Amino acid sequence: MRNHSPDSAQIFLKVFENTHIPMVVSSFETGVIHHVNKIFLEMFGFESGEVVGKTIKELDIYVDYAERVKAMEIFRREGKVVDYEIHLKSSSGEIIQCLFTVDNLETDNGSYILTAATNVTPLKKIEAGYRNLFSQQKLIADITQLLNRTLDPRSEMDNVLRTIGEMTNVSRVYIFEDHPCGIITSNTYEWVNKGIEPVIESQQNIEYSMVPGFRDKLIEDGRIFSRDIDEFGGVLSEYFRSQSIKSILVYPMFISNIFCGFIGFDECTLKREWKDEELDLLKAVSNIIANAFEKMTAVKKIQTSEIRLKSALESANEGLWEWDTVTNETYFSDIWYTMLGYEPYEFPSNLSFWEKLVHPDDMERINELLSKHLSGESEIYEAIYRVKTKEGRWIWILDHGKVVERDASGAPLKAIGTHIDVTSQKDTEEKLKELINTRNKLFSVISHDLRGPVGNILPVLDLICEEGESLDRETQNALLSGLKESAGNAYKLLENLLMWSRSQTGVIKIEKENIDIGKLISENIRLAESQASAKGISVSANIGRNIFAYADMNSADLVIRNLISNSVKFTKPGGNIFVEAKKSDGVITVSVKDSGIGMSSEILAGLFTINPLHHATGTANEPGSGLGLVLCREFIEKNGGTIKVESIEEKGSTFTFTLPAV
Repeated sequence: MRNHSPDSAQIFLKVFENTHIPMVVSSFETGVIHHVNKIFLEMFGFESGEVVGKTIKELDIYVDYAERVKAMEIFRREGKVVDYEIHLKSSSGEIIQCLFTVDNLETDNGSYILTAATNVTPLKKIEAGYRNLFSQQKLIADITQLLNRTLDPRSEMDNVLRTIGEMTNVSRVYIFEDHPCGIITSNTYEWVNKGIEPVIESQQNIEYSMVPGFRDKLIEDGRIFSRDIDEFGGVLSEYFRSQSIKSILVYPMFISNIFCGFIGFDECTLKREWKDEELDLLKAVSNIIANAFEKMTAVKKIQTSEIRLKSALESANEGLWEWDTVTNETYFSDIWYTMLGYEPYEFPSNLSFWEKLVHPDDMERINELLSKHLSGESEIYEAIYRVKTKEGRWIWILDHGKVVERDASGAPLKAIGTHIDVTSQKDTEEKLKELINTRNKLFSVISHDLRGPVGNILPVLDLICEEGESLDRETQNALLSGLKESAGNAYKLLENLLMWSRSQTGVIKIEKENIDIGKLISENIRLAESQASAKGISVSANIGRNIFAYADMNSADLVIRNLISNSVKFTKPGGNIFVEAKKSDGVITVSVKDSGIGMSSEILAGLFTINPLHHATGTANEPGSGLGLVLCREFIEKNGGTIKVESIEEKGSTFTFTLPAV
């Protein structure tokens, strides 16, 4: 991009200063900064005099300066850098994750580089939150599966503690179990992180009286928890200090409602700030292990009694089955039936009836897994599949079992196993997939729609700068109008992205009050008049009397503004838009009807979701990402209302939403 004249330089500086993306003009070879815009100074907390004249390296805004070196290598090789992820820091030390873009800037005074950095820190935090949630759910699922697939949880306990320790990165994870007398406890399992000294050998046959108050506090408070063990004072602090513990978290274990020991998490390297999600995760894991011990104890007690076995499985909400592989006779426990909504023995307990209940799409996979176990290829049989309940609803079942008797040749004679309803876990898995899918779609929106309007600015500036004074006033005005439109479109998208991000992270609070919907409609019609007039579109309204809603002012205003703006965008020149608001049965109903281009059924199906495949441009090529409608749905639902759309291609669309009336 070459700058020939003072006028073109002024145009460039005006765009440079008013963009909402931090930008820097610097020398490529020396790295000396010549100019920065206001948003750069605001984001990084500098004054202009602290920046201009310094080199990029002297400014010290890179967390790792090697990242910039790599970016400049790409620029030297390819002539530009687009959306390079980089970590910067403000003058106060705040870490800012950015998408880094670099382009060449040629002027009569020499060659410079134009650098822009889009702040994606809020989006990265959302991504990290989803990733952390997924990791926690996976940890719980892995431990549950690990303990459910064995009748002896103790054989898997070392693996369980290792899984917990590696996920949470604590110094130690351990289990203490009480002796039958209840006054002595011993460390039975321990996992330690790298560089941490094991203490299991010295923690055998410990009398609770040696640590006064520990057992009582653990039972009474439901946990022992501290970021700094010095807070306890006395013997308790000294006991923990002797094991190099700085922070601690301990949960009690109960079997049949009787205190039997505890599960602990030690931090020996620092005073750990335990987060709420960590406390909840470790509590859930503790309960799973305690439940596994309880289940194991129950199974041992009832090994010689079928009645006791049946009772224990029912208390754990597991259905028992037994299969004679020679006669094909089967036995299903009462809870096996009730899990599917049937009364015990309501249908014959045979294999053929069970096969009728299984989802046909799952049957082939089940038979394959079962055949491998019967032939001895796998140690246990385990499958997750769908079964139809009496009401016709499909639920997910975790079915695992084992051949317990074979003949002299190894052929299976009898197998036993259990059914567990895991529908809620499968639902959670689907929700996690949906969250991750939404994240991916959001980044697609950013790369597709944000790059467009920002990318349109530089080519137009190139043309203005290269042609200089040879451009007539009309052409210059047209180009500047295009620049204004591209900047405006980028601003609108960024505004919607920021609003969506704040909504997802709970920053935006819905504060309901009595608001005048009629006034909001009138104000937004006035704001849309310029856009509508430019396309020769007529906008009219019919607002009833006393149209007051009990809702949040800002979110209601955003919904009305988006719907009217969209109607103008997708209505052809000469068309019309009609806005109506009325009150009925304690509800305010607002509709925005246009004579626009309408939508297909495919677009309608994903209209209120983040879907980059459903982007559309307006009748005057106005861009749109669809985020506005996602926000409309979220804000209307948070205000206790509903939103819907009716549309016919080439005939128009009508968006209707409701809010509680005053």
